[in-house]
Amino acid sequence: RLISGKYATIVGVPGQTNRSYVTALKVMSKFKSQINFSEIVTHTFSLDEIDRAMDVAIREESMKVAIRP
Repeated sequence: RLISGKYATIVGVPGQTNRSYVTALKVMSKFKSQINFSEIVTHTFSLDEIDRAMDVAIREESMKVAIRP
C-alpha cells in the first residue's frame, strides 16, 4: 500500500561493482544541469535514529533518506 500510494518503482541491483558507481557518476554528471541532485536526499539521520529514519522513509514527504554512520 505504501509503495503503490507513492507510485514508487523499486529497482534492485544485486551484485553492484565499482563499475556501477562509475556509471552512476557519469549519468549524474551528464544530467547535472537538468536535475538538482542535492535535493534528492531530503532527510539525513544518524545510525542511532534508524527507527525514526525508517518511519520517515515511508512517508510521502520523503524522497531519499540517508543514514550517517
